[in-house]
Amino acid sequence: MRYDVITFGSATLDVFLVSELFKVIRSAQFVGGKGECVSFGSKIELDDMAISTGGGATNTATTFARNGFSVATVCKIGEDLAGAEIFNTLKKEKIASNFVIKSRQGQTGYSTLLVTKEGQRTVLVFRGLAEKMKETEIPWKKLSAKWFYITSLGGNVKLLKTILNFAEKNKIKVALNAGSREIKHPDFNKLLSKVALLITNREEAERIAGKRVGIGGILGYLGNLAAPASPAKRGGRGNLGVLTDGAKGAYACEKGKCYKVGIYPFKVKDATGAGDAFGSGFVAGLIKYGSVRKALQLAAWNASNVVTEIGAKAKIVRGFPKKPLRVSKLV
Repeated sequence: MRYDVITFGSATLDVFLVSELFKVIRSAQFVGGKGECVSFGSKIELDDMAISTGGGATNTATTFARNGFSVATVCKIGEDLAGAEIFNTLKKEKIASNFVIKSRQGQTGYSTLLVTKEGQRTVLVFRGLAEKMKETEIPWKKLSAKWFYITSLGGNVKLLKTILNFAEKNKIKVALNAGSREIKHPDFNKLLSKVALLITNREEAERIAGKRVGIGGILGYLGNLAAPASPAKRGGRGNLGVLTDGAKGAYACEKGKCYKVGIYPFKVKDATGAGDAFGSGFVAGLIKYGSVRKALQLAAWNASNVVTEIGAKAKIVRGFPKKPLRVSKLV
């Protein structure tokens, strides 16, 4: 079977703990100058909690499935309770699990998220098998798709190279939303010639560009790195760079034309999964409508909804917004 999209990356079980007693303080002791803290030795009361599946591979696959695409995912899990819950979620969302790698040698990835009353969070991560996927475990001959959507591979640049080479050989378009550990690798920029669509946040984009420049400069740089994929009737035009900038909105640049979209003024309950929702929403819109503007509108709708509920999947949308945000063209 040829899928519309196959996603790659992690699959995890996430536990969300919400309390107004989680405090953010400024201190030079923490990376970034801020820390999320609790009173030492105290019993901390929780205001809310939730358990759900997460990970870039399954989060993004859920967006594609809910928007009518045939989708499969490639990830690695253990034969444990967390792995069973991930399988149940994939079945519920009608995501093909044919390529999910199951192993008895290790545990499924697991995260605990400490969420403040403002919706910001600190993530305690046990990556487990999520970052131990090997090229030899993937059934390459069975992978057939129009698009590959690659999320963080836990710094496994060797695997990233293999996926990109396979996609190039089989004329599969690639959307890449890499993790920070892949981006820091000295070979990362060299791989972008094989990517049709690159999705980053501003911090990641500045690292890739190697300098601090304006939004237009960053997007132009990212767009020029992307592969010049041939035009297609339903998206996949290539030379696309997409950048998210938190509450300031997001941008897309295609062949020198740059666009901006804002965010919906929804109350943030939990920011987990917003990046996955935006990136996968953009690709879904690009494939479905063949328009960068509509892709940005669907992406903003998806990401803005996801943050209104605890967990990365609960509020992933189905379909285009009735009242899409305005997309402006940057001069």
